[in-house]
Amino acid sequence: MPTPTTTTTTTTLPVAPTQLTLASSGTGDSVSGGELELVQAGPANGSPLPNYDTDRNDDPGLTLQRSTDGIDSTDAAAVQSWRLPMTTERLDMPARLQLWFAPASTPGTGFMVLEAGLFDCAATGEDCVELARDTAVLQPEPDVFQGVSFVLVSPGGEHELEPGRRAEIRIAVPGGAADAMVAFDSTEYPATVTFGR
Repeated sequence: MPTPTTTTTTTTLPVAPTQLTLASSGTGDSVSGGELELVQAGPANGSPLPNYDTDRNDDPGLTLQRSTDGIDSTDAAAVQSWRLPMTTERLDMPARLQLWFAPASTPGTGFMVLEAGLFDCAATGEDCVELARDTAVLQPEPDVFQGVSFVLVSPGGEHELEPGRRAEIRIAVPGGAADAMVAFDSTEYPATVTFGR
């Protein structure tokens, strides 16, 4: 009798997407918080949307001033960043970022230009290497937050983080008809980033 032949097939399953919330510095109104965190929990706030920069203005959300430097700006009023936990070792790409934007003043004719980027940074927030960036153009409506999606793609499909380094998401308004109010960390405006396909 012939010996039965056994064939073994190995199937590699894709890594499940990881979705993180773009957090604020806490519940309710707050002063502008510099670097914020990306967390696995859901939004900390409900409705109405809190004011995340009471030290700057009375508007809901966080106001970003236009800067031609975009996400490369060093002005805290022009760029906002969120950092992944130190325990993150690998980023599965692409990263899909969902945020909400409204004009900070009555816009003139034209569009708002919005920019997002993904960086690999030292734990101190310095020595950052850009991994990807994306730009979106929005036709603003007064007092209306509109959802905007960015797709951040790094060559190779994934990125390994060296020990002691953290990934960072940045957003900015490099140009257009108005400064922007940004909504996030709210059940009404659940801003997220999803890593993986």
